[in-house]
Amino acid sequence: MTLNGLSPPGWRHGWIEGWNAPVSHSVDIGNKSLEVGEGGQIFYRGINNRLQQYYWSITDQQWKHAWISDWTGSSDKLIDGDLAVGAGNQIFYRGMDGKMQTYFWQPTVNWTHDYIHDQVNNISPKCGAVLVGDGNQIFYRGTDDRIHTLYFSGGQYQYAWVSDWDENNLVDGDLVIDPSTNQLFYRGKDKKMHHYFWDNGWQHTTIPTPENISEECGAITIDSELLFYRGIDDNIHQIVKMEQTWIYLGMIGETNSAKVGGAIQVGENNRIFYRGIDSKVHTYYPGASIDGNYVHDWIEASWQAPIIHNINGALGFTAGNQIFYRGVNGRVNNYYWDETGLRAKNNEGLYGMEEVYPSPTTPQKTIPGHD
Repeated sequence: MTLNGLSPPGWRHGWIEGWNAPVSHSVDIGNKSLEVGEGGQIFYRGINNRLQQYYWSITDQQWKHAWISDWTGSSDKLIDGDLAVGAGNQIFYRGMDGKMQTYFWQPTVNWTHDYIHDQVNNISPKCGAVLVGDGNQIFYRGTDDRIHTLYFSGGQYQYAWVSDWDENNLVDGDLVIDPSTNQLFYRGKDKKMHHYFWDNGWQHTTIPTPENISEECGAITIDSELLFYRGIDDNIHQIVKMEQTWIYLGMIGETNSAKVGGAIQVGENNRIFYRGIDSKVHTYYPGASIDGNYVHDWIEASWQAPIIHNINGALGFTAGNQIFYRGVNGRVNNYYWDETGLRAKNNEGLYGMEEVYPSPTTPQKTIPGHD
């Protein structure tokens, strides 16, 4: 229903390139195969295992597609796992050889490929294995299910351990980072929330969670002092930091129709977005009550949303909670909040690599034996 030709305020659906974008531009089905970086730029693993990008062209006032992976390089530059995007939109990922690889932007050269550390080849292929934090410090789950790190020093990345040797503290599920503090949270073998933080060395704690954490990829998300996770009951549960202690608060939501069927992400203003069991995009937002209750809603009119708008894979967001996700046909879909009813997107803050400040962690010299 419209008033004077205007739609009421609400969420609107759009396509980044169109429902019929080339098949080669489709996104891999993994729950962490798409990341949103600076300027709202979308970086993703394609179905051909090449890194691709969408960026907003200020000049043309539209989204443009670009290839990051070159077509002439050897197959070991292809992506075989997750990707993470850091400062300067530097991309870190697991290559086909199990090593940590990177693409970084050079204004006069375009995208440049390199290896992060020639001796590190034990990155897990499992979903959720690669993270980047403050200072572009890299954390990853190894094939030994322990957490390792690569930090930038002296113009190169250096390797170090994070995990201790306690077998009870191994990773067995999702792994996330608070990028402002480099604190790490993950599902342990006991299905509980585990936590590593730096205090004159890496320290480990376990956060009591009465409801066990789902083993599914994308089950944990963090926003500063709030943690949310998908339980084995497929409901969303909340953990909050009170002073220096993380406390389990309980489940948010009550109805079966609000259950989780995919990855969850927390956006601005503690708003949660996720794939429901009906394959629609759902949201929880803080209610008016002071006890922190959350209100559930569908992004697009519940069951009335066309099937082609369904989500099947990764989900990310940018400023203003503009949502980008992999649709059922593999193309990148978009939801945005339309306050005016004019169905006009707010593209403020969207820009291309020409406006991005260079990454602080680009290699100072090429590693011998590699380009």
